[in-house]
Amino acid sequence: MTASRIAYTALLYALLPQALLHLAWRSRRQRAYREHIGERFGRYAIDAAQPLIWVHAVSVGETRAAEPLIAALEASYPGHGILITHMTPTGRETGAALFGERVMRCYLPYDFPFAVERFLAHFRPRFGVVIETEIWPNLIAACRRRNIPLGLVNARMSEKSARGYRRFAALTAHSLRTLTAIAAQSQADADRLAALGAADIAVTGNIKFDSAPDPALLALGASWRAAWGASRPVLLAASTREGEEALLLEALASVDLAGLLLVIVPRHPQRFDEVAGLLERSRIAFQRRSSGEPIAPGTRVLLGDSMGRCTRITPRAMSPSSAAACCRMARRISSKRVRSAVRWSWVPIPTTSPTLRASPSRRAPPCRWKTRAPRSWRRARCCGTRRADAAWGRRGSSLRAATAAPPRGSWA
Repeated sequence: MTASRIAYTALLYALLPQALLHLAWRSRRQRAYREHIGERFGRYAIDAAQPLIWVHAVSVGETRAAEPLIAALEASYPGHGILITHMTPTGRETGAALFGERVMRCYLPYDFPFAVERFLAHFRPRFGVVIETEIWPNLIAACRRRNIPLGLVNARMSEKSARGYRRFAALTAHSLRTLTAIAAQSQADADRLAALGAADIAVTGNIKFDSAPDPALLALGASWRAAWGASRPVLLAASTREGEEALLLEALASVDLAGLLLVIVPRHPQRFDEVAGLLERSRIAFQRRSSGEPIAPGTRVLLGDSMGRCTRITPRAMSPSSAAACCRMARRISSKRVRSAVRWSWVPIPTTSPTLRASPSRRAPPCRWKTRAPRSWRRARCCGTRRADAAWGRRGSSLRAATAAPPRGSWA
């Protein structure tokens, strides 16, 4: 064991009480964090009856991204079972919804040497695949000792993440060089990984775009859209975090767009009731999607309070005037110094109409106040009205028109 990994492991043990407190704290809102705690330390009650291929997908997004990969592995290795590991209850629930009993599922243990050794000894995977960027030095070293090939696929490395890993340069470089293979999403990701010490990186693109939506789900989404009103403008705010819904409602009051329906889909299911309470206190006419009732003409907000429904609301287009009004709404939110951004999507009027999307400029204006946005969609990067206008107005954003349905994967 290298000196850097010894120091890293000692730090892990020092943080063990904090990890347990974190589980207890998260379980206050999501009771599933109290379940399967033994798995997080390498103790499992399930056994494999056949050779296993192991796929690690930390949470919901990675689990959905793994869907085409798992399908390909099942076709290529018919005599093997699939084990998918997670770190969050929502990721585990998503895996159960997507794959059912086709795959085994459990939590990946924390990166303690004893825990990862138990995990590998119990399941004995033939090889492992880690989705996106999960670099666990003790796990990687244990796979190397047991001659278990371990690959990092769909890998991404932002500049911010790269700066963090550079603080532990020796440990990061050794771990990356120990991996059997690395497949990066883009050349920029590959360059950052190479700068951290990785070798033999292949750029393969984002596997999320390799999954085609279920036609039945798209048909259901089209029926929802028709029920809402084919000509009614709809704005989808997906994967919202705490504090963003209040800003959305404030900005909604300033948008002069007749009939606009705002669809809010909170990122975490444990916040559904919290957001419903906010809507009640705001005295805004809203409905919960889970109620199953038809959307009334006077309803201004639809709360998406169920998991896995965003793929059924297929982003297509709004009229140019509607899209411009939504850009003004987003500009207003930006000027409020939003600390975390919302992913915006425009829902279709007719399926065959041109596609209009609002996209940020490639280079956002400099900020004097640092914002922090979700990793998947960094939007709010400006402060003050002038800079907000620069980011969302003519100089900083554009409406791009296409003549057909959106490219595969754009609804994800």
